[in-house]
Amino acid sequence: MNVEPGVFRFVEHANPVPLFPAADPSLADLYGGRRRRTHLLAASSARSGLLFAGFGHTLRCLPVSLFDRLEQGGARAPVQTVDCVSVTCPGLILGLALNCTEETLFVCIEKSGGQFFLSCYSVSKLHVACEVKVSGASPVLHITCNPTSPDLLALCLEDGTVTVIRFQRSEPEVVFTRTLHASALDWSPKGKQLLVGCWNGTAVQVTPTGEVKRTIVPPSPEYQRHMLSLVWTSAFHFLVSWDSGQGDVGLSSVALHKDHNTPPAYTDFPDWLLSGGGLADGGRTPQGYVGYLAEWGLVVGASSRSSDTAVVAALSGGRRWTHLLLDEVAEARIPLRNTDPSDPVTLGLALSTATQRRVPIKTGSAGVSEVPPAPILFLLSQFGSVHAFSVVYGGAEKREICTAPPPPPPEIGVGQLRSSGGLTSSSSSSTTSTSAGESGGSSFTTSRAGGTEATGFCGFCGVICGLTI
Repeated sequence: MNVEPGVFRFVEHANPVPLFPAADPSLADLYGGRRRRTHLLAASSARSGLLFAGFGHTLRCLPVSLFDRLEQGGARAPVQTVDCVSVTCPGLILGLALNCTEETLFVCIEKSGGQFFLSCYSVSKLHVACEVKVSGASPVLHITCNPTSPDLLALCLEDGTVTVIRFQRSEPEVVFTRTLHASALDWSPKGKQLLVGCWNGTAVQVTPTGEVKRTIVPPSPEYQRHMLSLVWTSAFHFLVSWDSGQGDVGLSSVALHKDHNTPPAYTDFPDWLLSGGGLADGGRTPQGYVGYLAEWGLVVGASSRSSDTAVVAALSGGRRWTHLLLDEVAEARIPLRNTDPSDPVTLGLALSTATQRRVPIKTGSAGVSEVPPAPILFLLSQFGSVHAFSVVYGGAEKREICTAPPPPPPEIGVGQLRSSGGLTSSSSSSTTSTSAGESGGSSFTTSRAGGTEATGFCGFCGVICGLTI
């Protein structure tokens, strides 16, 4: 569906934030040349108002309000560096996920020798509470947190295994592990079931204890495609991104019938296909990134083989989904860099509603109008920069969903802008762990880790406040 820019559009923020030193060419190539699917961004809502990004061995955190302050200042000069909380991880970061209360950040890392760990970080202090080691040397493809149970997490391994883990008082307990040929995961909106997408296009609904409730078989061979990511929007509908096998990442809408014997109805979005075009693939395993704004019925997608994004929206009360075709000025994409001929690609996507900045929009040759605060889309490029876009969706039926984030840090604290020099972190800590023995009967080993708390977090108020402790 063709959409007028006044109804829906992305508004690019003037200044990308260089969270990671792009001058080091090995960092730019670190993920592009690896056969690993990654998701390196996680953003919170107004509960904590934070953005987390991983790159290489470094995990960084900064307030979402920083991007608002950049835009309010009206500065057009490139940001050279920004202070933020920084933690050195003991391995290559492959994925990030926040739990539903935004109190815990889960970080998937690959250590030397091909060992894969899931680290559980306390958001208030950014130290490792515990670690879960994945046996069998199979990489983690997806981490997804239950939307209603803060202690419940599901992960999908490259070998097709699905594991659900419960974290109670930072002590991990494996609820179940099953081989389902999985390649993608998502929880139901109420968190009562887990949707598992498989290599051959089949999807399986399972309970948190591993009981299979429904198997969803594609109605024809054309839909037997390798699933990359899922968005379970309602009891009888989900969206799936898939690998075309020819360098493209596509998206389909899948409507289910109450009768399990009735085949599902698939609808492809042919204009969604995200591809790197002439991009030298370099052996990259494709990843489809999706961000979901449930209040607006809006899904934003990106691909690890492209710098572009695409949008689908629910119409007619959610009974029909359509691809929004945008004018070039209304699109969101990672721009080319003058200093590097390589095409940019996406390594992470996140959405946040932690903003109260009214968004200015050009209305003519010189006119500017403001619209209410809009969610922010974040894209991480392989060059280590985070690009921000306001998601503006007009119409009287689109209620405001943004809320005020916590007070921004003081000038001396986290999020201070600098005009020159290298990126200066307000803190850095290396996590350590000591074995606590194997969890009985499971395929995981757990260890308690007494990581050092990062400065810049207040041990009394439990949030970033710029106080060194």
